[in-house]
Amino acid sequence: MHAEQKKFTKLPYENGDLSYWLAYEFHEQTSFLQLGVGYAPSVSGTGQSEAEQERDGKIGVDYVVTPQISMIWKDQAWRGGVGLLKSLVAAEDESKWTGIYWQFMLGLNLPISATGLDVMAYYVFDKWTTLPDFRGDGIDFGVSISFSF
Repeated sequence: MHAEQKKFTKLPYENGDLSYWLAYEFHEQTSFLQLGVGYAPSVSGTGQSEAEQERDGKIGVDYVVTPQISMIWKDQAWRGGVGLLKSLVAAEDESKWTGIYWQFMLGLNLPISATGLDVMAYYVFDKWTTLPDFRGDGIDFGVSISFSF
């Protein structure tokens, strides 16, 4: 579940927008590499700044596809890491790729037999220099189920 990003306006998400994603993980003892893609079929925002909306009018977004790669460290049930993402924002008149952006993640893994339930919080940002401007209302939340084979 996404939160509106006040500082990073190229992402079209507003509070409550949902994404679905599929990923493959390469596990080691204390960390794992996660390759995935997210899909948001219905998006409330525009991905435009206020100035762009005034100049071009408000443009609706059809969907968003987000390839991502993350490095996640694990310590018993705890998970934490950093990811690199890039989103294709498909709008009514054209589709545009965002620039590369980042996310921090922190959460828990609850093992259940051969599956696991992950509950994570994500902080998305576009530039490392904006980290001191951290806002708690810009945190995304996610729940996922993993299968080991």
